[in-house]
Amino acid sequence: MTASEFTTVRRTIQKRLTPIPINNVGESLLGLVVAGVGGLIFCLSLWYTQSLWCAIGFHAGCLR
Repeated sequence: MTASEFTTVRRTIQKRLTPIPINNVGESLLGLVVAGVGGLIFCLSLWYTQSLWCAIGFHAGCLR
């Protein structure tokens, strides 16, 4: 994955997933920051591992 492909994927993910927590009435600024940092971590895990399974497994493990 090249840097331009990564940037395109990262921007697409952010544009599609950002409105979800923002539209939540009970969401605080801290919650939005945590969601943004989590999204960045998932994008970086995709960049380094070249596999979405790492991010999926991490997210599934956090839901317990």
